[in-house]
Amino acid sequence: MEALGKHYPEYAFLTPVEIFQPWYGHTIGNYILDKAKGKVNIVEIGPGTGTAALSILDFFKKHSTQTYESLKYYLCEISPVLANTCVERISDQHSQLVKNGQIEIVNKSGMEFDIDIKGQCFVLALEVLDNLPHDRIYKDAQNKWSLQTVVDTSKETPVEIQESITDSIIQTCTELFLNLPELTDKEREEEHREGFIYNIVKYWYSRHKSNNAFIPTGQYILLSHLLSHIPKAHFILADFDSLVGTKIDAINSPIVSQKGKLSHEKLDFDTYLVPRGEADIMFPTNFKMTQAIVKQLTGRSGKVWKSYKFMEEYAKTKWTETKTGYRPMFDDFKNTSNFTSEEQP
Repeated sequence: MEALGKHYPEYAFLTPVEIFQPWYGHTIGNYILDKAKGKVNIVEIGPGTGTAALSILDFFKKHSTQTYESLKYYLCEISPVLANTCVERISDQHSQLVKNGQIEIVNKSGMEFDIDIKGQCFVLALEVLDNLPHDRIYKDAQNKWSLQTVVDTSKETPVEIQESITDSIIQTCTELFLNLPELTDKEREEEHREGFIYNIVKYWYSRHKSNNAFIPTGQYILLSHLLSHIPKAHFILADFDSLVGTKIDAINSPIVSQKGKLSHEKLDFDTYLVPRGEADIMFPTNFKMTQAIVKQLTGRSGKVWKSYKFMEEYAKTKWTETKTGYRPMFDDFKNTSNFTSEEQP
């Protein structure tokens, strides 16, 4: 952590794909290669500076020339600055793919992606779900989850207003939230292996009964929209499944944080009602909820697994070990998970 603090630029976000490049991306590339049937199409939502794409392309170039020379890679990035950075970095290392039109930059948000892809397509969203909009729901006087939240911004300090649920997407996500399956015995056993601190946090949240929750309506909208253009989407979603340090009293509560110059410096708030642009907001991803959303939209459940389980299956040992034998992707980052779905029929 000390080394990362010194070497990362000011205000940088420390995501696994950035820290563990190119090996994290190589593992995803290996997964795609294992599941691909014929030509590989990839759509990456929120690629940032293109680190994951560079790592994945590098893997294909080294391990599957046929895949590399025939693939099509779409990078859907809303920021013009980051989109240009992607173009520059990929052009520098994979110029022939760019000349061939195999790399396409889509300077839009994932909600605006409008390219129809009929064949098999791997849709990546790495550390994207945690930044998507959520809606806050509350229990009413009868202890029923029947209230949605709107924010009144007419005053100097925004305030929450609770009202009966009328929004159809909030209603759908609330029903999915209330009908999530309990953990299986195997899942509980696996959680016990996560480590003492991780399990203390999990236990506290399981015992803490709150009268409100943040539900991933933005995730529902995004996945639904992508499936309307990519009906055979094979999702690869990775994110943080729990967060330590949230100060907001709610189920699935976010961290609202203002970053400092160094990567480890930050100021956390106890509310999301802060002036626009003053802080970043990051939600933990309930991957059981993601699984339920995808099943409702496609009829297929897909698979939820801890990141290190994904690494065990698709990473080579030399990709994950330091010289001392320390494996940061296994021994740290225990609060990250993946969701992968099979190709839709």
